[in-house]
Amino acid sequence: MRDRLSEHLWAVGRPDAALSELPELPTPADNLALWQSWHERLLQPLGPDHPDTLATRHEIAYWAGESADARGALALFTALLPDRQRVLGPDHPDTLATRSNIAAWTGQSRDG
Repeated sequence: MRDRLSEHLWAVGRPDAALSELPELPTPADNLALWQSWHERLLQPLGPDHPDTLATRHEIAYWAGESADARGALALFTALLPDRQRVLGPDHPDTLATRSNIAAWTGQSRDG
């Protein structure tokens, strides 16, 4: 049901609401694929610097890590940080969350 709600919200021009209604799928790999597809969907109309596009990149990085790709998650969060700093500012909560994830995935990538 939530997947249909996301599609409806997208169709009526509410991408931010559509993202917030995306369902969490059973596996990390499924969630990674879902967020990757939404990132592609958002790029054209919103552009790479829109906060919703940046949020999808955050989710992709998170689900990459949850899919047992700690180094990939670290690389994705590291690439996201300068864009979030530039667009949102260094003290924005989303920028700080990205920095926190870089620290966490740095530790995880060294363990594996």
